[in-house]
Amino acid sequence: MTPAVFGISVGTFGAVLQELLYWYNGRTKLDSDEHKTILESKRYWFVVVAMTIASGVAAYVWFLPEHQSSRTYLLFGAAFPVLFKKAVDAFTPKAAHLGALEAEKKNQIWRNYFRAS
Repeated sequence: MTPAVFGISVGTFGAVLQELLYWYNGRTKLDSDEHKTILESKRYWFVVVAMTIASGVAAYVWFLPEHQSSRTYLLFGAAFPVLFKKAVDAFTPKAAHLGALEAEKKNQIWRNYFRAS
């Protein structure tokens, strides 16, 4: 296995573990309408898959040109989505208004992924 394939696959596996832990932590809330909507959303799962692959690629690229241990790639891959979510949440403008607008309801699924957890 080449170092690139190794680093990307281990980093991706770390991101998958992080996502599994997120859902395991929220297992008691799966009956809520919000979580049911998220679980059934194709857009949400597309973002999750894209982020897990991007985490693996980022883990490999971050440490170039040196090859790292599997533990380093695993931890970086698991940490990258959490840091990215927190950064997006920090820089997303928060509008103050009462009630949800229709446009916001449509974008709620995207925000659920990027909401800091």
